[in-house]
Amino acid sequence: SKLKWKFEDMDETIDSLNRNLRGNPFDRDRYSISVTKTDDPELNTLYDIINSDETYETGLLETEETSKNRLFLDNFFERMATLDSKDEIERLQDYRKYRKFDVMIQSHYEENGELKHKTRYLSQVKKKQSGGENQVPFYILAAASFQNLISRKRKENDSVSIVLFDEVFNNMDANRIESMLEFFKKLNVQIFMALTAEKIPNMHKYMDTTNVIFRDGNNAYVTEFTNEK
Repeated sequence: SKLKWKFEDMDETIDSLNRNLRGNPFDRDRYSISVTKTDDPELNTLYDIINSDETYETGLLETEETSKNRLFLDNFFERMATLDSKDEIERLQDYRKYRKFDVMIQSHYEENGELKHKTRYLSQVKKKQSGGENQVPFYILAAASFQNLISRKRKENDSVSIVLFDEVFNNMDANRIESMLEFFKKLNVQIFMALTAEKIPNMHKYMDTTNVIFRDGNNAYVTEFTNEK
């Protein structure tokens, strides 16, 4: 079915992303995408049925589990036949609704001469963190996702792939910005960043080329940035 194909593609994409993330830690943290069952029992049962190879036809060799699932499907399709809600139909057709996603952050650090390990989930800590801290997972996952997509496309054809970030790292302090740029440099992605002037001194050393754009009246000028006084 179309949904089964989407589930398989989703699993393959997330596995590939997590391999990239495992190989590219950010500072002392390793990020990964966590996928679990939803809080909706009906969607969980449908997910298991769609991913199974059962035909759910009545027969002498029918197991108790198969019989239970067939009864569930009979009731489900009977309800679907009388369903008028477009939103509910779209929800059931959206493969993303069948799983619950989170970002797992595994930290490894030394404390009093002892190696410590801590696991957190973004859903649990995002309300307690600052704006800059909450931006970190976004940029890490965005960059890893772009690398994953670009790598897949390059297998199909040779092309130039560019990632554009506008007003990048606007809520981050200097230390987080430098850690993020170190992370970006480990990825096989060409990134263009647009940022405000005060961030240039911290970021310039990580850039291959830094250009400054300024306006004079109705004219705009571009000049290369250097550290020369």
